[in-house]
Amino acid sequence: MRPFYHPGWVNPATGRYIEFRIRGVLPNDDPLDGMRRDRLSYRYSEDGGRNWSAAEPVVHEGAEYSAEHPLPWVYIGKNGFMLGDATGQPIRVDEEILLPIVIAPLAPDGSLYNPTGGYTYHDA
Repeated sequence: MRPFYHPGWVNPATGRYIEFRIRGVLPNDDPLDGMRRDRLSYRYSEDGGRNWSAAEPVVHEGAEYSAEHPLPWVYIGKNGFMLGDATGQPIRVDEEILLPIVIAPLAPDGSLYNPTGGYTYHDA
């Protein structure tokens, strides 16, 4: 597992410092492994980064979601999700925090969807 940390973000409503990281799982050291297995976790600090909570996986609310099926259309092992390189900063709307992500979409046959024929393809 390779962690890829992103710059932290301070929630202006609480002062809580939140850090997101991609958990890059590359068993064959192939970037396409990440397209099937990458996932996000987060941790937070109440004291400016001196002490941290335990890291938790990013999982959508609802009984049907888990660490292995964390979001609609995402099934770890088939496709993964991550923060974009420059666009992964949280957005606060009222009391909610929205986190822009990119997903490796699945084709109807369960393979990675790649309509353009490039090395990778993502939905954002």
